Amino acid sequence: MIARAAFFLTCLASLPALASQDLDRQAAAHIARLVISDPGDPGHVAIRDPDIVESKEPELGNRIASWISGGDNHNNDTTDASVAGHDLDRILESRNVHLGADLRAAVANALTADGYRVTPEPSYDTDASLNLTLRRIRYNGVPFHERVTAEIVVDANLVDLNSHAVLYSRTYMVSDTEHEIGDEAVAPDPAYVFAGYNDVVADPERAVAGLRANFALIAKAIGRDLAR
Repeated sequence: MIARAAFFLTCLASLPALASQDLDRQAAAHIARLVISDPGDPGHVAIRDPDIVESKEPELGNRIASWISGGDNHNNDTTDASVAGHDLDRILESRNVHLGADLRAAVANALTADGYRVTPEPSYDTDASLNLTLRRIRYNGVPFHERVTAEIVVDANLVDLNSHAVLYSRTYMVSDTEHEIGDEAVAPDPAYVFAGYNDVVADPERAVAGLRANFALIAKAIGRDLAR
């Protein structure tokens, strides 16, 4: 059990990134019980509204994004990076939202529905570990389209805890704008489309719900790829 737990932690430490690999169904035929790594909470959840960045806040073009404000003092004309201290991160923390745990739970539900037995921790009878990395999470907009949607990138790989063989590896990308070569494209949930920066700021509950809804879409894709 100790050896398995140690290898499980080694798997996490070695992430990312493995080449895309379909599930080796023959090698994975015996997989019944698996543990899912906790991807952890992201250090920052931003929003990038290109129309604001390009037309109203050109200085922020070099600062990656315009930030979500969590208070009533937000001003679209500000160029002060201190607004980052009042962004969606603070909203998530104040409401005890843990996006890494939410992603893990969504994937666990999808795999349980397919007949896998998901264990909270690795043990002597755990067959494999599904390692998740939340590589990117933000709201991103398309210039001049008044459309802001979730953009999420998740790496996933399945490792046999007996043979230490990688049985499956894939990167999933929720995006309304672009996808990187090799990623599995997932269209954003159409129920959570915002008109722009102000819309996200005005309704943080819906913004959080949108991230969770898109986690469910990623989980569905993972479940489909690991279906037996």
